[in-house]
Amino acid sequence: MDSWLKKYWYNVTRTGVVEYLKPEQQEQISLVNKTGLIAGLLSALFIGIFYRPFVEVGMLYFSIYFTILCFFVLLLNHIKKYHFATFYLFSLFSLGIFYVASVFGYDSNMHFLYIINLFAIVMAFGASDKWHLVGAISIPIILLILLFSTNFSLLKPTYLSLNYVEFVRMSVAFACIIGAIFLAYMHVNLSEKGYRRLKTEINEKQKNAQLLQQSENKLKALIENTRDNIWSVDTQFRIITMNSAFQNICKNVFLVHLEEGNNVFQGFSQEIIDYWKGIYERAFAGESFKIEWTYYNTFINRQIYVETQVSPIFNQDKKIQGATLFGRDITKRRETEKLIKQKDELLQAINQNIKEGIFRSVLDKGGIYVNESYVKMFGFESVEEALQTSPDKFYVNESDRIELVNRLLNDNHVTNQEVLYRRKDGSSFWALVSAIVTKSENGELFFDGTIKDITELKTIQVQLEKAKEIAEQSAASKTQFLSAMSHEIRTPLNAIIGISRLLLDENPKPDQIENLNTLRFSAQNLLVLINDILDFNKIEAGKVVLENIDFNLQELLKNIKLGFQIAAEDNKNLLIVQVDEQIPEFIKGDPTRLSQILTNLVGNAIKFTQKGKVTIQLGLLEKTEKEVVILFSII
Repeated sequence: MDSWLKKYWYNVTRTGVVEYLKPEQQEQISLVNKTGLIAGLLSALFIGIFYRPFVEVGMLYFSIYFTILCFFVLLLNHIKKYHFATFYLFSLFSLGIFYVASVFGYDSNMHFLYIINLFAIVMAFGASDKWHLVGAISIPIILLILLFSTNFSLLKPTYLSLNYVEFVRMSVAFACIIGAIFLAYMHVNLSEKGYRRLKTEINEKQKNAQLLQQSENKLKALIENTRDNIWSVDTQFRIITMNSAFQNICKNVFLVHLEEGNNVFQGFSQEIIDYWKGIYERAFAGESFKIEWTYYNTFINRQIYVETQVSPIFNQDKKIQGATLFGRDITKRRETEKLIKQKDELLQAINQNIKEGIFRSVLDKGGIYVNESYVKMFGFESVEEALQTSPDKFYVNESDRIELVNRLLNDNHVTNQEVLYRRKDGSSFWALVSAIVTKSENGELFFDGTIKDITELKTIQVQLEKAKEIAEQSAASKTQFLSAMSHEIRTPLNAIIGISRLLLDENPKPDQIENLNTLRFSAQNLLVLINDILDFNKIEAGKVVLENIDFNLQELLKNIKLGFQIAAEDNKNLLIVQVDEQIPEFIKGDPTRLSQILTNLVGNAIKFTQKGKVTIQLGLLEKTEKEVVILFSII
């Protein structure tokens, strides 16, 4: 129960106290709340104990009103009317003293309580709060003057028992003693707290001064070690402070030695003075701005670009005391910007002259960049119109778009994929799309690529395919014609060769032998030529197919030997056939092609050999149950 009362009393007396107020202000508000609360409670207690005497002297209603008005102090503090609450409380006490003194007269000594009230007012407001202090003191003084001017009889009843007066006098004496003790205690308590607070403030100021000094040292070190040029001047153009970078640039580049306190224009040319004077005056007028200027550094033989921030310096009264300047070398930035500009111009030139459409798009948002060729390719009026149109409308076949997107997401690139697109007017065209997938820092996917219109190439391709078909048909017709003709020609040629051989075998006249030999030789050469033409046509038509049939290898070699026997004898050559005994007589293969190859080789061997020997040699290289590998040698 006791703990509950303390907590309740603490909460009530802290009415209106907020955290952002200083500790002394919080204590003053709490003290005013306590004083008003105690005054109201004591007044209510006196009404209960001395109810009848209050009725007899006519003070009952005043006491009730006084009790109620004491509690209004809490309300005023609650609504943050702190000074008015204090002023109201002491004014209420002054009126209460005036009323009681008027009722009980001079002999009650009630007016002595004004002394306690005045001291309390002084302690409450303090000497620093002059206007509230004067206002609060003036009320009890005016009421005290009014009491003496009316001889304390303004509200005195016609009949008043001396016992009441004596009781009030004793109560006043007791109240003065208690009030004096309370004021003395409060004075000592407040003085002690004030001393502690003052000591704390002094320690905090010393600590803040140390921190400020440390901060200034760090700031000076930072300014001194930075590469930027930092300096400040007062309104008389005297240098307040500067760092080594500024001092060195003045000394090494402009050949001017400056110290703090010097005129900032000292030693500079009139042209430089005229330029910078206007800049300083703009800062003195309260303007903050940036400037860019250049100078030529003879030590490194290059133009230096500098960006300088100019700001006015204000004092505590917001008056301008000078200007501070921060200069930074931006030569590299300018060179970088120049390179970027050149690259942008190059890209713009490429963008304007390239025939392919260039695009950048996002899967969910659509196009975010296209070039002029892209705009013209799809028949739009402007880049904005192209970007506002959904890319889904560009595809004739939805499957092309799905395939293109899937390949990009799976492989991160697409090269020369054919897509049938639709223009703004509804016409279609074929294009080759090449694109890659790039990812931004936030994970967003971009599709970057080119579109090349191949409609003309497609038309040429169709024409070429038609020409190819016509050429193939023509080649087939030619092959068929040559094949037919060669077969038709070989029949009479074979007859001519056979008849010429028979005529030679029948002992012709000496003068006919030469003619018959010429006839046979010409017919044989023509037959070889026709066979070669037929084979070449088959190769061109892709119709040469190797046979795989059973044939007698020994018989084939015998026929070849008989066929070249006369030619060999004409050149006085010996034609020999040598076959490995392990080679089987019958094999499976293409006897016609084998005969052609051997005939060509043997014919050349006999043709270029005189009075020698031509050998057809077959050697066994490998033999299994199903296969045999034979080496044919023409020696």
